[in-house]
Amino acid sequence: MVAGVGGGGLISGIAAAVKPRHPSVAVVGVESASQPAAYLARKSGHAKPIDLTAYKLDDGTTLKKKTIADGISVSEVGKYTLPFLRDPAWVDEILTVQEGEIAKAIAVVLRKGKMLIEGACATTVAALLNRDNQKLFEGKKVVLVLSGGNLDPARLAEIIHWYEFSEFVKDNHQDPDEAWKKRPAPPA
Repeated sequence: MVAGVGGGGLISGIAAAVKPRHPSVAVVGVESASQPAAYLARKSGHAKPIDLTAYKLDDGTTLKKKTIADGISVSEVGKYTLPFLRDPAWVDEILTVQEGEIAKAIAVVLRKGKMLIEGACATTVAALLNRDNQKLFEGKKVVLVLSGGNLDPARLAEIIHWYEFSEFVKDNHQDPDEAWKKRPAPPA
């Protein structure tokens, strides 16, 4: 079972409902690498949630504040959900995905599945499409929680244009930088 993670309420509820009856079912959380509050809270081992507004990366820079997955963008996880997020007996994995992967997932689901999903929802699809995660999902029945379709029309147009451009470059084996210089203008 794969769900987006913000403050941790949804995935903690899923874990609390599923794990006692079916402990072999993997519960996997996904969030944007731009706002990895749950991932860092799990990795850090601190007793309190990590506040991303004060968090510095190893190189001294701070994390980005914006993400397409704004529905799960939080500065810290909840104090009641933190134990679920940290314990692999409840939440097996917490994955992060890049902004481009989230955008691609939105476009793929719209084009192939005829469903509009928002960035928070698309994190689950992005995790499934990510080649680095193939071993985690390979040969298993995977349930993706797809919740949320609140996406600004202008943002959606940008995402579709980006996806079409990316696919064109890939299909035509072009240098991305040269192709970007020659790209058609986005729809008005």
